[in-house]
Amino acid sequence: SKWRAQLCSLQLDEYDIERQVATGNCYRFNHADAVFPGMPGPIHYFAFEVPAGRYIYSAFNSGCEADVRRQAYATPAGRIVFVGNFVYGKDKRLALRRDLATFERQRDTVLPELKGKVTLAQAMQVKPAGMFIWAP
Repeated sequence: SKWRAQLCSLQLDEYDIERQVATGNCYRFNHADAVFPGMPGPIHYFAFEVPAGRYIYSAFNSGCEADVRRQAYATPAGRIVFVGNFVYGKDKRLALRRDLATFERQRDTVLPELKGKVTLAQAMQVKPAGMFIWAP
């Protein structure tokens, strides 16, 4: 389904598992941000180099199924992990498909520079991340 914008973005924020909140503040926080066309089309793959930790679907994003907001994904040091494909469907909802086998079949074409063993990121149930206030 088509988004209301020409370009869309999706952000994963670093998550403090002990405090059950996104880390950082408006001046500094670790996150991965992908920008993609807001038109129907093929899945776009992105690879990010991020500090080891856990990451969660950002509270600054919108339009997803509740279960996507309640999972954090582990990114161990020195490893390549696959979180999954965030897919905006005809029902106008964003779902996460964690199909590593499909990614591996397409990997050489979609991310040829990505070298090394890829594993499925460990998912854990958490409290959804809240927004933090952006102020000077």
